[in-house]
Amino acid sequence: MKRSVLLGIVVVVVVAAAGAVLLLVMQQAAPSAEPAPEQKIIKVGVLTDLTGPTADHGKPYLTGILDAHEWFEKNYPLPKGYKVELIWVDYSYKIPEAQAAYARFKALGVVAIIGYGTGDTLALAPTVAQDKIPYVSISLDAKLLRPETPYNFFPQTDYSTAGRAMVQFVVEEWNKMHGGNPPRPPRLGLAYPNNPYGLAPIDAIKDMAKQLGVEVCPDQIVELEAVDVTAQMLKLKECGADFVWYGGSAAGGVVVMRDAKKVGLNAPVILNNYGTFETHIRANPEAAEGNYWFVSFSLYYPDIEKGDTPGAKIIKEFAREKGRAPYTDLNIMYVIGFAHVNVIYKALRIAIENGWEITGENIWKALTSIRDWDFSPLTGLPAEKLTYTPEDRRPQTSVYIYKISNGEAQLYKVIKLERKAEWLGW
Repeated sequence: MKRSVLLGIVVVVVVAAAGAVLLLVMQQAAPSAEPAPEQKIIKVGVLTDLTGPTADHGKPYLTGILDAHEWFEKNYPLPKGYKVELIWVDYSYKIPEAQAAYARFKALGVVAIIGYGTGDTLALAPTVAQDKIPYVSISLDAKLLRPETPYNFFPQTDYSTAGRAMVQFVVEEWNKMHGGNPPRPPRLGLAYPNNPYGLAPIDAIKDMAKQLGVEVCPDQIVELEAVDVTAQMLKLKECGADFVWYGGSAAGGVVVMRDAKKVGLNAPVILNNYGTFETHIRANPEAAEGNYWFVSFSLYYPDIEKGDTPGAKIIKEFAREKGRAPYTDLNIMYVIGFAHVNVIYKALRIAIENGWEITGENIWKALTSIRDWDFSPLTGLPAEKLTYTPEDRRPQTSVYIYKISNGEAQLYKVIKLERKAEWLGW
């Protein structure tokens, strides 16, 4: 195993979580007190990226996970003396290191994993299914919902469903712009990295474009660490793109928005779930102005900071108690960290209350029994109530669409896509 993985493994015991959180970016934590004899420990693995190309996502995500873990143990603990112990690894967004971390998790006896990127989650999915370890990832690749990968879950709308909703949005906006009588079909440009994450929804987007009569320009590759995409934006301008969809990381989203304006591409940029977040919008207000962002969970700014739903109140009050830095620590990735921990605790609570042994199979059984969940105790975060069934693990099919203005994202509309069986898994 590589030295970076060995140094990145940290066991966070609930009774000392407050001290451990402060050291997350150092990949180490203070020793924790031994659990009381009556406590029954449930081990959960966590993967994140603190040193790779998506570290600006991974750091607030892990902070949210650790804060959520501490909040649940203090304020909404599991019944019958059960406690959750988190074991986390910085895998630097590298598939071999994720595989090494998984082997370590398995050796330590984890019964569930909170995972990360698309490439590594897809690579691990067959093994996860074989080992029967439920895996809740920030990757939203629809392929993870296929029957052959039954142990993969996430609470957000999958990339392909969100991509189809994006095409529907393009048609609606184009018709609106032309008073319901557009002179021609809209033209859509696609910009994304050439990796499993970027490629995940492309077939679904193009299929939806064909169904709705949207013309698609030649694809433009924008890698995760791109610093200049002038050439790609010029090609989309030459094509006459009316809208540009970006399906990469938040850092690349800034580059796409900036260079689209620089070359005079008069087309709004539509950012996918991880294509930006509040930190980048606030730091680059001119580039972000007038663009759109598709997500399926509430943003920290403005929704959590100004909101009064139960979920918003819990998250913002605990973030203030922990002294989390505005925008640096706090953005949608912090919220998603809370969301993923909530999914784990929900499944564990169901299993414990039913008297089931805490195994991966029974956690799967608990997850696939969830119907119309309002996401309590974090009520108000998702775009719709969540449902998982053994046959269909799409948790929701809705997206929040935010329009960016004056350095802030404001809710513009919500689209709920039809749940078609033929769209499942791609």
